[in-house]
Amino acid sequence: MHLQGITPLHDYENILIVNEEGRTIFYDMADLSILQHLGFKPENFIGEKVTHLYKDLPNEESTILIVLQSGEPLCGVTQRLTAQNGFSYSS
Repeated sequence: MHLQGITPLHDYENILIVNEEGRTIFYDMADLSILQHLGFKPENFIGEKVTHLYKDLPNEESTILIVLQSGEPLCGVTQRLTAQNGFSYSS
């Protein structure tokens, strides 16, 4: 397996990994802090589709789901997200 050119995950902040359906399978400690502000416990987040956690976030507007569908990265794109409890942040 050729691994040159692959950046280790520890070089990034706010890592969220989803499966092909857009369901969360991993998040890092930075995302855990955000989850707590959103009123979620970690066990309530794993396995959930990312769009279900936010108000007014249809699949067509989720940057995560857009990348999953297109297979192309979205660089430099900021998305404003509002959780069901009203907490908002940019990602």
